[in-house]
Amino acid sequence: MSAVFRVLVILVLTGCIRVYHPLTGLHDPIVVDPRYPNFEGLGVTVRCLPRDDLNDRAKASEEASTLCDRVSQLFETQGAVVTVSDVVDIDDFDEEEEEEEEEAPLDADLVMEIRSRLVHKRQPFFTIPFFLASFTVLPVVEERTFAIDVAVRDGNGFLLLQDSYQGRVVSRGGIGPWLFNKLGDLGRAKEDRLTVAASRRRFSEDLYRQLSQQLFDAMLRWRVVREGNRPAPSAVLSPVQTTGETP
Repeated sequence: MSAVFRVLVILVLTGCIRVYHPLTGLHDPIVVDPRYPNFEGLGVTVRCLPRDDLNDRAKASEEASTLCDRVSQLFETQGAVVTVSDVVDIDDFDEEEEEEEEEAPLDADLVMEIRSRLVHKRQPFFTIPFFLASFTVLPVVEERTFAIDVAVRDGNGFLLLQDSYQGRVVSRGGIGPWLFNKLGDLGRAKEDRLTVAASRRRFSEDLYRQLSQQLFDAMLRWRVVREGNRPAPSAVLSPVQTTGETP
């Protein structure tokens, strides 16, 4: 059985078609163009939490670190001064959260926390016998629904904005779907082809646009709150009020 499983994995990896479907939030309208310096001089700390559905903690931490690095580059190209604050183990986050938030004002004006999680995974195993019997002409299918939870706080830990984005990735493995999509790709532009790389790129573009918009909205709210908390300027006293003399 293990040999069959290895053959199955090899076939899936060599002929995998992945389609990304945006669900909640990823296609919301935006006004921010990530190509412009929207955050000039803004101090931002990006904190990424590892996924808690992975048994391999090292892989989960690596994925979180990679995400933080890419988001950091995204904001730096828009003029922000970015600090990456990785959380190695999600179990340690709750214990260290308060201490890290107390240190945040020294590093950043705003803190963005990003948490990815798996919402649903579907693997119809009844397709595997047909997949093998048809010599991979019929596909084996896997479907994953994921979520990205994002919160933006100021340096004192005050919550400014939070949102959640959901998407779905459907993977079909086998020579049949691979060949069918290769023929279909002959009439498509390169960026529209149904490849794993193209699927990741489309998701990244959607996510990065939404993160830029959310940070921009949080920045505006932070500035309004900051201005509202400033003490009113002292009234200018007239010479009569200053000296106490009457005319």
